[in-house]
Amino acid sequence: MADAMNIDSEETRGVSKPTSGVKSRAKLLKRLKSDAAQSDRQKFFLKSQPEVRSTFESETWKVLESSINAIQTGVPVTESLELLYQACLNLCRLSKAQYLYNNLCKQCQHRIKTDIERLSQSTMAGGSFLKLVKDYWTSFQDQMTMIRSIFLYLDRTYLIHATEYSSIWDLGLYILRTELMSEGKVLNRLIEAYLGLILKERGGDVVEWLDLQSISRMFIDLGIYDTVFEPAFLDQTKQYYSSVAASKIESISGSAFVSWTVQALKDETEDRINRYIDIRSKAKVVKTVEDSIILENVDLIISKAFKPAITMGDMRNLRQLYDLCRRVSCLRKLCMSFSSYVKESGLVIIHDVSDSNTTVTSVLEFKRKIGSIVKECFNNDIMFLDALKDSFTSFLNFQPNKAAEIIAKFVDSKLRNSSKQKESLDELDELFDHILTIFRYVQGKDMFDAFFKRDLAKRLLLGRSISADAERTILTKLKLECGPSFTSKAEGMLKDMDASKKLMKEFKTSYPLEAFNVSILTQGYWPVYPQTSLNLPPEILEWHIAFQKFYNNKYSGRRLKWQSSLGYCLLRANFPLGQRELSLSQFQAVMLLLFNRRETYSFTELFSESGIEEAELARTIQSLCFGPHKILLKSPPDPTIKPTDTFSVNEQFEASTFRLKVSSLMTKEPVETNSAISKQVMQNRQYQIDAAIVRILKARKELPHDQLCQETQSQLNFPAGSADIKKRIESLASREYLERISDDGNVLLYRYI
Repeated sequence: MADAMNIDSEETRGVSKPTSGVKSRAKLLKRLKSDAAQSDRQKFFLKSQPEVRSTFESETWKVLESSINAIQTGVPVTESLELLYQACLNLCRLSKAQYLYNNLCKQCQHRIKTDIERLSQSTMAGGSFLKLVKDYWTSFQDQMTMIRSIFLYLDRTYLIHATEYSSIWDLGLYILRTELMSEGKVLNRLIEAYLGLILKERGGDVVEWLDLQSISRMFIDLGIYDTVFEPAFLDQTKQYYSSVAASKIESISGSAFVSWTVQALKDETEDRINRYIDIRSKAKVVKTVEDSIILENVDLIISKAFKPAITMGDMRNLRQLYDLCRRVSCLRKLCMSFSSYVKESGLVIIHDVSDSNTTVTSVLEFKRKIGSIVKECFNNDIMFLDALKDSFTSFLNFQPNKAAEIIAKFVDSKLRNSSKQKESLDELDELFDHILTIFRYVQGKDMFDAFFKRDLAKRLLLGRSISADAERTILTKLKLECGPSFTSKAEGMLKDMDASKKLMKEFKTSYPLEAFNVSILTQGYWPVYPQTSLNLPPEILEWHIAFQKFYNNKYSGRRLKWQSSLGYCLLRANFPLGQRELSLSQFQAVMLLLFNRRETYSFTELFSESGIEEAELARTIQSLCFGPHKILLKSPPDPTIKPTDTFSVNEQFEASTFRLKVSSLMTKEPVETNSAISKQVMQNRQYQIDAAIVRILKARKELPHDQLCQETQSQLNFPAGSADIKKRIESLASREYLERISDDGNVLLYRYI
């Protein structure tokens, strides 16, 4: 039968020692499978079974045993592989598979046990011992591949059906695993050496990672990776990083610690996993490192790293810090620090509101910075977006109504033509968009509305607006933000100015007074101005009379009230040192025109001649005597105004420019004026609370006190506390708009009467 197979003896017997490498084993296995197929085909030509000698079984096993010993000891195999395969085949066909299997088990077990004992007696340590085991593992794989090739028929026909092993390879792995586990020392030394090399690599040393990779593969094939190696590896990883992190967090900066943590995670989860730690461990390794470094030190990491990073605008470090906190589900802690920082920094910015331009510009820049951080570093996380909103709302409303006032003043400064830096319409459009981002956080929008309309009125009436288009731009944005009712009066002001221009054009066709302009104001749109008395000089009075006559003829059912406090004039003055044009308020102009009649006036005489109220007259005189342009001289020259003081024109007055703007002495808004606006807004709020309460009770008939307060707060566009609402409820009850009743449970209810 062997002659019929006709296998080249040199090729088959040239295997003198176990081959190495996957390709060699695969090639050999393929060839033996082919031999087995040929042998199976040959059996059909046998006419009868030959008679078997009584010693055939033992003799055949001795041949196989000798070959197994040769393979396991690394010496040349004397028999050809096809004869060895045929020997196994013959025993199996003689129903000696169990006998063959038992002997093979004993032989492998004896050899593996001997090898383990040899390894345990080795004096090598660390990397050398690991390499020794690695070499043994490589040899073991080659041996078992060769043995399986010889016993391939047994492997295919017996093991898979009669034993718990799917192959002779699995049988070998089982025996090796059992011996390693029972002996213990070799496995412990191996794991210790493995982990020692990892520690060296973590410390910066270069190690033979291919050896580590082979041992990892060995652990996996033996089925002890998950149960024996991985727990030890994870425990060492935890101890190492807990110790190193505790040391580093105290010795290096927060920024450096965050960078080190990121690198440590990369080393463990990318470099190490990709090279020799199995991918199945990745999730556990990640969690171990995260818990050991981040979770155990998260409060200290945030306290040391966050504030310096956000203060310096270190976007990379903030992004890393966010990712670290996200990994251990501690974003809420980071968010709390973020919120505290925004509130504290915001309060510092708005601490001094004396210069609204500087304050609002700083808030806008701060908002831009924080917005960029949330977008680029915190991935627009909804938690941080909400924290940003709440924090800005908190510090902007820390001083009630103050933010609304300074934002209104900032808008006014950008829309006045006296602004030093004039933006284009496109630049203003972009600026107003940014302003609205912080305006949204302001709770007292009605306070903003009051100051905005006052400033708008001044710009329009005094001709200080940069353009009607710019005014309409901000109104359009406010309308979209707050609704049509919010801007209805301001839009009415612009309509009045357009209507006034058309009216003056019609007036001047009959009365060619180019230097005279009148603005007709609808009473419901404009702020309420106090009525002031003023004795107009004849040259101005005749213009008033002409316009009054024209207007009465055109609108017979209307009545005009002149607002002298809002008027302004342009006077041409002839001084001894040269002619100048003076831009003045109407009060200042009337004062100076009096000096065309006389050279000197006392305060009492000026009061009598001008008809200006005493307090206003004193301010007007001070602006002309002690302002930047000293047009009048006072005697005595002290700044205090007394009834007996006298005033005359400054004959030595000179200026570098032809046209001069003579400002009022008060360059800032009087405190009492701002206070009056605030007081009026607070009064209007009371009316709105009353209206909301009545509206709710009309619809709901009756409500408990707490629910009434909650629904009232939801309908208001300004902050109102429960105490404020309670006062208005009591006020309405005292005026019999509603009544108090109690239900069976003694719950206080309110009902609309």
